Amino acid sequence: MRRIFRLYLDLGSVGAVVKVLDAEGVRIRKGHSFGVGATAQILNNRTYLGEPVWQNGKTMRPEIENAAPQTGPETGAGTARRGSPPEQALG
Repeated sequence: MRRIFRLYLDLGSVGAVVKVLDAEGVRIRKGHSFGVGATAQILNNRTYLGEPVWQNGKTMRPEIENAAPQTGPETGAGTARRGSPPEQALG
């Protein structure tokens, strides 16, 4: 995966990345060559970008330092939600 990201940074286009991978004989699991669509999906995959993602597809947001805690019914903070991680439920 890192190679695909490096190639994209160096070459600047998904099509160019696919051409290089194909020329090098790099194949996906089933033996097929990489396609532009699949390569673009890899480059846009939030997990590969280093963003932790919960099962419901929502991205975890990092805590902001020195942020004032927000509480109250209008913010929804402090209310536990079914299926939410403990960090979000604590508000």
